[in-house]
Amino acid sequence: MTETEEHPILTRARDLCLGFLDSIEDDRDGHPTFRVREKAFACAVTGADGEISLLMQAAAGEQDSLLAEGPPFFLPKGCAKGWIGITLDDDTDWDEAEELLGDSYRAIAPKSVVRKHDGLR
Repeated sequence: MTETEEHPILTRARDLCLGFLDSIEDDRDGHPTFRVREKAFACAVTGADGEISLLMQAAAGEQDSLLAEGPPFFLPKGCAKGWIGITLDDDTDWDEAEELLGDSYRAIAPKSVVRKHDGLR
């Protein structure tokens, strides 16, 4: 992979995040951040070892149970209360990642946007 090529795992995560209605990407925080109406619902971060993770809002009451599962889930440092991290790799359950991103999107997006998004599916 050259410097200008993007890691395929990051590309897949980006495609999932941008699949939600009115979602946009920016990097004002120094990494890809996915927002709906200016509110972040997910961030992609790359660790010093090149490991890619997605940080997102857990569904109400789900943070503790996800963290209890252990890897690939972790408690991200410096994030708002209720957020989780998931390490992405070749073994990622992408259906689960999409479900968790949907939970985060629905927790952050205005209810009118969520209703419209869900009506399109």
